[in-house]
Amino acid sequence: MAGYRTHYQPAWIDFSMFWSAIVFGLSLAIILQLESTSLSWLAVAVAGVTILVAIVQILLLRLVATPKGLRLTSFFKSNTINLAWADIEDFTNGRLTVMLKTKQYGRVSFLMFGKKRKQKIVALIKKGLETSTK
Repeated sequence: MAGYRTHYQPAWIDFSMFWSAIVFGLSLAIILQLESTSLSWLAVAVAGVTILVAIVQILLLRLVATPKGLRLTSFFKSNTINLAWADIEDFTNGRLTVMLKTKQYGRVSFLMFGKKRKQKIVALIKKGLETSTK
């Protein structure tokens, strides 16, 4: 199995908190602009920073499946999770959620948007678990 890289989103609670903060930032920028009589550079700056943070968050959350296991990278390098196939005991998947039962971290869940990407990750996890039990 060759390495496969894709984007993921954290579990529902983290996903909800992050995107609600993005909506709040954009709403604040809109309110600042509406209260101003001319172009508000503060509103432009708030909107720009909010959009930049959202883009960085999306780009830095990477899931990498390799022959050795899975790696879930995050905004901070200290939050990167490396899982060998042997460390994953079981997994389940829902419509958008993939939940891994691991020895070291317990339950690790993440969201996958895009049906084909999610199907690819689920197939790679199944294949990785099959090869680790042989």
